[in-house]
Amino acid sequence: MAFAIARRTFGQVIDKVALAVGKRYTAEFTADGAPTIAGDELTDAKQIINIAQRKAQNLIGLEKLREKFVVGIDAPITSSTVTFTNGDATVTAAAAIFSTTRDAGRYIRDSNGVWFKIASVTDTTNVELEIDYPYATEAGVGTEVYTLFHKIGTAGAKKLRTFESVLWPDKVSPLLLVDMREIVNADPTFQRVGGTPSSAARVEHDGSTCICLHPVPNAAGAFEFWGVRECLLLSADGDVSLLPEEYHPLWQSFACWLFCMEHGSEQQIARQKAVLDTELDDLGLAENPEVEMLMVYGDSSRDSDSLDNMHQYGVSVDS
Repeated sequence: MAFAIARRTFGQVIDKVALAVGKRYTAEFTADGAPTIAGDELTDAKQIINIAQRKAQNLIGLEKLREKFVVGIDAPITSSTVTFTNGDATVTAAAAIFSTTRDAGRYIRDSNGVWFKIASVTDTTNVELEIDYPYATEAGVGTEVYTLFHKIGTAGAKKLRTFESVLWPDKVSPLLLVDMREIVNADPTFQRVGGTPSSAARVEHDGSTCICLHPVPNAAGAFEFWGVRECLLLSADGDVSLLPEEYHPLWQSFACWLFCMEHGSEQQIARQKAVLDTELDDLGLAENPEVEMLMVYGDSSRDSDSLDNMHQYGVSVDS
C-alpha cells in the first residue's frame, strides 16, 4: 500500500521530482550537498508536473472527480413601468423597483423584447444602461429585469471544465461552449419568455463561464449541476493542485516518472515506474486502458493536448 501523503504544493512536488534524479530544489527531502535542480532542467520539471496533473485527472475519470455546484437565482422584476429615452442611458421607473445591491449587471427588457445590460443603479427608481438607448423613446412601458447570465465561478478554482447531461438535443451541442447566436437560431424564444427552466447553455460572458437558463427563471430559487473543476496551471511554489488530496500521490508519481524519462538513468526510470504502478494499483486504475497509452508514449509528455481526452458533458439543471 502506498504511503498516503497530505495535499502537496507545487514546490513540494518539484522537490520530489528533483529527488527522483538525485537532486534537490529545496532542502526538504535531500541531504546537504546534493546538486540543485536549476536552469532548463528546472523549467522542464515545472512543465512536466503540470502535464502530470492533467494525465492523473484523465486517468481518475469524471465520475470520481465530479462535484455538485449550486447557483442561486435572484428574484426577477416582472411587473413594473419604466421610461426608456432615445440617446440616453438612464432608465427611470414609476415606482421604487431597483436594488442598489442586486441589479447592476442584470438585464432589463424594453417593449420590443430587446435586453439591455444595467451598468449601474443610481437609486431605487433610476438605472444606467451599458449603452445609450438606441430606439425611439418609450414612456411608461412595462418591463422586466432578469439575471440572464449565471456565473458558475470565477477564473481559477471554480472555473469548470466539464458538465453533465444535455441541452437542446439535436439543436445545439452540449459538449462545447456555444455562441449565443447559435442558441437563438436554434430557438428564437430563447431569453424572451419567463418560466421554470427546462434547458441550459454554457457560454462565455464578460470573461466568465456562465450558464443561461431557458425559459428565463421567473422566480427566486437555485439550480444545481455536476461539474469537474479545471486543473489550472501551477507556477508559484505555494500553488496547490485542485485534484482531491487522495490523488496527489498519483500526480506526484506521474511527474517523477515522466521527468526521469527525460533526465534520469535507466535505474531511476525503473524505480519511479514501480512507484507509479503501485499508486495505480492502489487506486484501482491499473486496468484502465488509457494507462497503456501513457506508458508507451511517456516520453511524449510535452504533447499535453493529445492526452487531454476527458469526456465532455453538458449541463444538468435542477430548478
